Amino acid sequence: MALSDKNEFPSFLRTVPSDFFQSVNLARLVLHFRWTWVGILTDSSDYGQQGSQKVKEELIKAGACIAFHERIPTLYSEEKIQYISKTIKTSSSNVIMTYGIDYNLYPVMEVNAKNNVTGKIWIASDAWSNSPIFHRKELLITLQGTLGIQTRRGFMSGFKEFIQSLTPFTEPDNVFLKIFWELIFDCKFQFSEINEISRNQINETKKCTGYEKLKDSDLNFFELDDLRYTYNIYNTIYAIAHAFHNMNACKHGQGPFCNATCTAIGTFKPWQLFYYLKTVHFWNKNGEEIFFDMYGDPPAVFGILNWQATANGYFQYLEVGRFNSSATDGEGLTIDLKSVVWNTGSKELFYYLKTVHFWNKNGEEIFFDMYGDPPAVFGILNWQATANGYFQYLEVGRFNSSATDGEGLTIDLKSVVWNTGSKEIPRSVCSESCPVGYRKVPQPGQPICCFNCVMCSRGEISNQTDSVSCVKCTPDEWPNDKLDKCVKKQYEYLSYEQPLGNILSAFPIFMAVTTAFVFATFMRSHNTPVVKANNRELSYILLISLVLCFLCSLIFIGRPTHLTCMLRQVTFGIIFTLSVSCILAKTVVVIIAFKASKPNSNLKKYVGPRLPKALVTICTLIQVIICANWLIMCPPFQNENTTSVTGKIIVECNEGSPTAFWCMVSYMGLLATVSLVVAFLSRNLPDSFNEAKYITFSMLVFVSVWLSFIPAYLSTLGKYMVAVEMFAIVSSGAGLLFCIFTPKCFIILFRPNLNTRDYLMGKGGFKN
Repeated sequence: MALSDKNEFPSFLRTVPSDFFQSVNLARLVLHFRWTWVGILTDSSDYGQQGSQKVKEELIKAGACIAFHERIPTLYSEEKIQYISKTIKTSSSNVIMTYGIDYNLYPVMEVNAKNNVTGKIWIASDAWSNSPIFHRKELLITLQGTLGIQTRRGFMSGFKEFIQSLTPFTEPDNVFLKIFWELIFDCKFQFSEINEISRNQINETKKCTGYEKLKDSDLNFFELDDLRYTYNIYNTIYAIAHAFHNMNACKHGQGPFCNATCTAIGTFKPWQLFYYLKTVHFWNKNGEEIFFDMYGDPPAVFGILNWQATANGYFQYLEVGRFNSSATDGEGLTIDLKSVVWNTGSKELFYYLKTVHFWNKNGEEIFFDMYGDPPAVFGILNWQATANGYFQYLEVGRFNSSATDGEGLTIDLKSVVWNTGSKEIPRSVCSESCPVGYRKVPQPGQPICCFNCVMCSRGEISNQTDSVSCVKCTPDEWPNDKLDKCVKKQYEYLSYEQPLGNILSAFPIFMAVTTAFVFATFMRSHNTPVVKANNRELSYILLISLVLCFLCSLIFIGRPTHLTCMLRQVTFGIIFTLSVSCILAKTVVVIIAFKASKPNSNLKKYVGPRLPKALVTICTLIQVIICANWLIMCPPFQNENTTSVTGKIIVECNEGSPTAFWCMVSYMGLLATVSLVVAFLSRNLPDSFNEAKYITFSMLVFVSVWLSFIPAYLSTLGKYMVAVEMFAIVSSGAGLLFCIFTPKCFIILFRPNLNTRDYLMGKGGFKN
């Protein structure tokens, strides 16, 4: 087996099959006869140890059992040999797998014959399956019926005639032939070297004439129709010939070597020949396929030999089957069972007996399975009391192993009488069955039939009784109330169809209409003193931004998409920043206007429309830059949250970058805080120029709303989180609208007589 290791022997090829295939074949041979109780006997050589171990692995893998595994020691031990023989004789296993070399096995076989070990089937490896040293009459009783394997035999055209035509005269220079001739015919050549050396010692030796006939010899060597190792050499020669042929047929530019070159017959290197040799693939004259696999091994073909007694009391090795590793499934092993003679001397009875298959007169099927067993048919008896106080055994059912599924066991329950005297089937369970929605948990220290029922964990179901585990629902599903089925989760988001959505959509629309009404009122009174006071352009921008603030809150209603998620916070942040910037500009304008009215004031140069416009533009632009970076680097996106709320999928907007979101809100809060502080500090300025008191109150409302927004926003989920933000947007916008513009609208609509410059300058503003 080691020679197949290409790391150790990269250039080794052979036409004799590897011992690996021999071991596999021996195991298959045993399993073919359904022998599942096998003894193994091996010698101490590497050949025996490695081969028997592989056979053992294959047998165990196939479900067979090993009765014993004995090893013959390297140094002869009479005690050990006797022990092995006794083990074989007393073992209930009738099949002995024997893997070893003939001269190591011979002492055991000799002792077996003396101990009258008979009735055993010996399975022989190729090292002794046709060895002549066992060709003795006294071993016949032990070894008759042996099955062994040998490398394949094959016909070689003209070889028999060639051998039989050899004589020392036709091959005068062949020294080995002369020596061989003398040994075969037990004679001496007068002119041979051996004859000259031993002339004085052997005077009566028969003289060789050279005309003796090899075909007249009765030795097994000259059974030229049963050549095995010679046939492998024959295939080797043809493999080399094919390699040279392929080398010679190579075309320049299509070769297998560097730059697609070839090599010449007269100048090739050994490694170049090896390339062609390992890639040969041909069919020999017997139609057998010859090639080498990736391990350098040929197709494994073995003959299966059966040791049969001859009329003169010796053995003949009859080939009764063949193993071919390259054959298709089911055809690799073929055996002519009718030709096999077992150790019992029976040739055909066992074959026909184990294959019988019939129906008896009762219509029952009779046959033997692979283990030699018939169909298992049992009657089921019920002990029932009779009137006289004894038992009767009533057959109430039957078990038939050969019946189809579901029909093997039949019981007439109506005929059964239980120990309780009732017809009702008694219960005998350690634990009651677990219903659906539960799983079994073994009780510590108790048998498997004793268990507790535990409800499936969150997000899991069991849809059958006595489940050992629960099945987890997919992310978009959730267990029903019974925990026996996964149902689709409900999608949750703030929609117009919900009452909360209706309220939150109606309120901003109402506020947007109200703001538009205020804007229209101001436009109608465009040139009046009340409108012109404190920069009417800023008032118009503020009113327009408030309308947009109320309307942008509607983007928060409906199923979120990637587009609406990006527009929601960005639109709200920029528009609200514009509103707060306008308020900050109005407050700064009031302060500058008052301070510039003093003599020699340096602030006079800031009086005019340029400062508030620049202030609004700069403050708003900073927020635009923050939002643009947010959208470019990590924009918000739609997300389906399947874990936060049990049984629901929250369709929400993931802010992408929470840092960017809170930067936007913080900047807006900073502007509002600055506006609040500036307005508060300017609240005591003369009333004719002063909106600071109303701005202070409006910014106080604004800051209070957004300070309340932060904890509420962080503590809610889903549609309620959206509702909190919408409420903060609308309520803070409404605070700005009502606190700043209600006093002016009151004068314009209900006290027009106060809407004069003289009154404003004389009365000090809006007190009356």
